[in-house]
Amino acid sequence: THFDEVNAYYYINTIHDEFAKLGFTGLDRAMKTTVHYGTKYDNAFFSPMEGAISLGDGNKLNDLAIEESVSYHEYTHAVTNEMVSMPYSSESGAINEAFSDYFACTVTNDPEVGEWAVKKMNRPYIRTCANKNHFPEDIQNEVHYDSSIYSGGLWDFRTAVGAAVTDKVIHNSRNYLKGIKNQKFTDGVNALIAADKEFFGGANIDTIKKIYEARGIKPKTASNLEALKFDAINGNKEAAKMVSDIENGNVK
Repeated sequence: THFDEVNAYYYINTIHDEFAKLGFTGLDRAMKTTVHYGTKYDNAFFSPMEGAISLGDGNKLNDLAIEESVSYHEYTHAVTNEMVSMPYSSESGAINEAFSDYFACTVTNDPEVGEWAVKKMNRPYIRTCANKNHFPEDIQNEVHYDSSIYSGGLWDFRTAVGAAVTDKVIHNSRNYLKGIKNQKFTDGVNALIAADKEFFGGANIDTIKKIYEARGIKPKTASNLEALKFDAINGNKEAAKMVSDIENGNVK
């Protein structure tokens, strides 16, 4: 029990500090983390209602408190929940899961999640960000499976330009998903582009587009009004005024 408690304490502090390096302070507080959750419970989860993480002992799986990527994955759900509302279904839920897999993997510098958890099942991992999954033929309407399409693109981006750039862009892209209902993969790509514009002057936009177009995801070009609304939602006061003027008939 104490071994698992020490692991969980260390892992949660470690991943908290990784997000702190990216300027995130939204979870600068204690977070309840339960080990030995349930009875032979084959899962781990973050509860938005409780603001807490639970780690099962496993039955078919090994003890989930032992593997760092599991705690990193669940904590990233907490970060996403703090930053943006994302319905946990369809492509929105898949993007949410992709964020959690990506940050678990970038911190460990390993594209695989859950190697220890599934070791006694003779499987190599639960999921891997190093994959070739493609939209739409690899959609199975299950958020964990479908997430691999988006997380694979995130890992391709990291491979192309390095973790220092991609961690910052991917983390902050969540700010550009605010105000969008039932976010689609195309919204996720547009958010990456917007974050890259904010922090790197758009230096990596072509790379992002090529990576996701190769995976079957090509965002539609937004109209000028849609682009203004997008900027307004994300805090651009000048854009908000222009949207207001347009909608009130003051500007054609």
